[in-house]
Amino acid sequence: MRTSDLYGGYVTETGTSIAAPHVSGALALLLGAFPGLTADQQAAALEGAAADLGTPGVDADFGYGRLDVLAAYQHLATTPDYTLSLAPTSVTVAAGGSTSYTVSVNAVNGFAGDVSLSVAGLPASVGSATFSPAVVTGSGTSTLAITTDATAVPGSYPLALTGTSGATTHTATATLVVPAPPDFTLAAAPSAQTVNAGATANYTVSVGSLNGFTGDVALSLAGLPGSVGAATFTPATVSTAGTSQLTIATAATAPGGTYQLTVTGTSGAITRTATVGLTVRARDFTLSASPSSISVIRGQTASYSVAVGSLGGFAGNVTLSVSGVPSGSIVSWSANPVAAPGSSTLRVRTTGSTLRGTFTVRVTGKSGTLVHQVSVTLIVR
Repeated sequence: MRTSDLYGGYVTETGTSIAAPHVSGALALLLGAFPGLTADQQAAALEGAAADLGTPGVDADFGYGRLDVLAAYQHLATTPDYTLSLAPTSVTVAAGGSTSYTVSVNAVNGFAGDVSLSVAGLPASVGSATFSPAVVTGSGTSTLAITTDATAVPGSYPLALTGTSGATTHTATATLVVPAPPDFTLAAAPSAQTVNAGATANYTVSVGSLNGFTGDVALSLAGLPGSVGAATFTPATVSTAGTSQLTIATAATAPGGTYQLTVTGTSGAITRTATVGLTVRARDFTLSASPSSISVIRGQTASYSVAVGSLGGFAGNVTLSVSGVPSGSIVSWSANPVAAPGSSTLRVRTTGSTLRGTFTVRVTGKSGTLVHQVSVTLIVR
């Protein structure tokens, strides 16, 4: 190839480093005259119009032959051919839906052949494609119809359209987008609460919209025993997106424990869940007595301080009783029943007829179904 050198003259060079710009310049000229040339058309024009050298046909020494840009131009200007296009270049269709593209075949230089159409890039699990018609003669259009499967995986699928007429093949590309289906999110806060039996726990349930979701989400709760309390949602249904307050009113008699609660949101066939924890401190009382042991001589009085404590907000009355005192003794209380939290004094007055010995005295406190006991020792000498 004859080319300019670094010193203002001309030289003849060989090799790909000089062949590549030579070919690029030739293509620039051809594209100036025919701006719509595809890569296949560009290659065919240069290869078909090259002056064959050496052994006839393509060979390892001369390839297709010497480049002839004028012959390539004349080849393009007179050879029957066609162009292929696909519109629109991108379509979005939901899973289970249908869409279509318009395939256009335009004849060049009197082309009148049949162009067979095919498409690649559409997985069978995503959908199916049909052409109507599947063959275009000369110039014309065809409709590429695509029906997506109801279970199609969301994603972007590049489609490659191919038109074939004899040995001539042209391609065009487009994109099929299958969006994620409408959905919603569900969350609840706080994640856990602790309350006394009889108190109320409140949670905020949040519904979010995904991919254009606009449905109604019905809320429900599972995991709360009836003996623990009752739950209400305000509102019970959230439209599109928003919040609802979950209120749990625990029973005064609720047993203590930790409960895992499941909030469920349902919209048609879509179900989402969120979990929260509820710890209930049962209402109860404690019972203690001091001192733990008293020694008296017959005729003296032993006095014990009995304390009633409150657990989980307990505020009821506790009725006290005693057992195990020696016969011949007289028992009295400074207060009975005792309002929790509070205390009473147990007095055991011995007499001359009281038995001597060591006795285990049991103090019992009772409030409804709640019963607790504590023991002290009485020594009578």
